[in-house]
Amino acid sequence: MEYRNWAWDDYNLYEAVQGDTFDDIARQAYDDEHLASILLYANPDLADVLVFEGGEHIRIPIISEASSDLLPPWRHGT
Repeated sequence: MEYRNWAWDDYNLYEAVQGDTFDDIARQAYDDEHLASILLYANPDLADVLVFEGGEHIRIPIISEASSDLLPPWRHGT
């Protein structure tokens, strides 16, 4: 996918709670834990965290399912 060098200008900020993982947060934000890689690329300073202690601020890029090139073809609604 071509989002490694994306400038994540449009995002929500989420404060992690103890026990959160990138998969959990992706499931909450995008209804799909498989999109955790988007969160990892948007938060390179936290990429080595497996389980959050709580209090970390995570950028959650706002993506449009219908128009985004970030999503796999089966998620584009076509």
